[in-house]
Amino acid sequence: MQDFKEINFTDFLLQISPSTVPMWGKMSFQHCIEHLTETLQMSNGNNPQKMPDVPEHIFDGLKKFLMGKNDFPKGFISPLTGENLPALKHISLNNAIQEFITELEIYKDFWQKNENTTLYSPTFGNLNKDQWDKFHQKHFKHHFTQFGLI
Repeated sequence: MQDFKEINFTDFLLQISPSTVPMWGKMSFQHCIEHLTETLQMSNGNNPQKMPDVPEHIFDGLKKFLMGKNDFPKGFISPLTGENLPALKHISLNNAIQEFITELEIYKDFWQKNENTTLYSPTFGNLNKDQWDKFHQKHFKHHFTQFGLI
């Protein structure tokens, strides 16, 4: 998959039908887009997550995986969502895609202005720009593969 920051997501995402069934998992495509949007918001300053009172070294092994070459495994259950799908936030897939595109632009702008900061990820701990970029690259690839887009 090419660098996620260079993809024209308007064309890329609008090619899929809202009724497309995933190759694994129970998310609808709209759930998927809303889920990806939530992670963008965590990483662009719009929904900062509070770090629990745990030592940062707890995340060392997970960060090593994140920065490695292995993809996210199929069937991974996010610690944020758990087993149950949340209610949809948008009335349509198109509305969800538009919010995703807006949050991606905010992400690009945020990190252009804040290259030396970190933001907390509930799964991987504090991440810098390169680590968030790697996360989104793997995360988008995982879900776009799930729906047969790549």
